[in-house]
Amino acid sequence: MNKANDKSGAFTLIIDRFEGEKAYLIGDGANAQLDKKLLPRQAKEGDAIVLTASLDRLERLAREKTAKEILNEILTVKKKT
Repeated sequence: MNKANDKSGAFTLIIDRFEGEKAYLIGDGANAQLDKKLLPRQAKEGDAIVLTASLDRLERLAREKTAKEILNEILTVKKKT
């Protein structure tokens, strides 16, 4: 089993239970709560799920740009009033 703190960015969690539309996953050093619809349809309690995490720096830059534009717009409106 990959550990949650491995440098690979992938780790394994076990489906502990389902409550309504939520799935609760547990693992070594990591727990997660996900919408059930994000898991494979046939997933059931006890199944091992491999999650992969990666950075999207372009998305981050785009969000920062949008936030700055909104802030500048707000500040510009305040200066005019």
